[in-house]
Amino acid sequence: MGKNVTMNAMDTINGANGSCYVTIEGSRYLLMQLVNVKASGKINSEKIPIMGQTNKGNKPGAIEYSGSATLHYATDVLREMLYKYQETGKMMYFDMQIENNDPNSEAGRKSTILKDCCLTDGTVAMLDADKSTLDEDISFTFERFEMPEKFKNLSGM
Repeated sequence: MGKNVTMNAMDTINGANGSCYVTIEGSRYLLMQLVNVKASGKINSEKIPIMGQTNKGNKPGAIEYSGSATLHYATDVLREMLYKYQETGKMMYFDMQIENNDPNSEAGRKSTILKDCCLTDGTVAMLDADKSTLDEDISFTFERFEMPEKFKNLSGM
């Protein structure tokens, strides 16, 4: 019987060890106000009836990408896009580079670039007497992604 291999706790990724940059109209910004960000892909599948079977099959179709983030309310870089859209009717697209870099994990560094992001929801202004810090949520879509740096396979995989 082979040796049971398990993941080392130190190889989990510390979510705070990383960075996020946005590139808007040629200007690159470190989004240091970021609390969290998540980008997802959803594959729309179609149910396919199959003769002779009681169950339906699933055929993958188009993929849709979306994301959300929470930021400390301390920058107008993204909010400016809402304002420009209001004033001109022209939506600004941007790229977002998300980097995971936990020096304690054997998995190493990972970099993902979300291409052609489009802001779909953002905060215009806020106040809250019950909060010592203000956080805002944004939502966005993106067209595709690239992975210039990938996690290494952990020992035992």
